[in-house]
Amino acid sequence: MVPQQEHVRPSQRRGKFIGLPLDDINEDDKTDTRIEAWIAAISPTL
Repeated sequence: MVPQQEHVRPSQRRGKFIGLPLDDINEDDKTDTRIEAWIAAISPTL
């Protein structure tokens, strides 16, 4: 099975990706865990 992909233009700053990439089509079972980890990682900087 070939993974589905949509063309998404990532946000970048100084050539580095800004944000949280999620694959809710092929890895939707990992989305909640990834969001929780991302929030924990960025919360100290907010």
